[in-house]
Amino acid sequence: MVSSLLCALLFTILIELAMLWLLTEWDKKTALASVGMNVLTNVPLNLFVFWVDDSWLTILVGEVLVVMVETLIFFHYKKPFSRAFIISLLCNATSYFVGLLFTLALSLQVG
Repeated sequence: MVSSLLCALLFTILIELAMLWLLTEWDKKTALASVGMNVLTNVPLNLFVFWVDDSWLTILVGEVLVVMVETLIFFHYKKPFSRAFIISLLCNATSYFVGLLFTLALSLQVG
């Protein structure tokens, strides 16, 4: 379980850093904030989903909360609120859907 949590965290960080670069939001301060945010939000959400409830509603609510928290952190780093929200939403949606596709691909190979 620990290895799957670390793998999910690492892939999320890499995908979201790539998104920051694509969105021209790449600077050291924003990149470090993104890594820190993902450690604070990705691990607890994945633990909750794994141990408590893995329903689509729980995942949706969890992802919305993550976007809200990360929006506030990006906003704190001097991004306009609307820009902070867009960055957070795009980064999290991309990492979620890439992770979903990766999981589906793995399940098709195993099955």
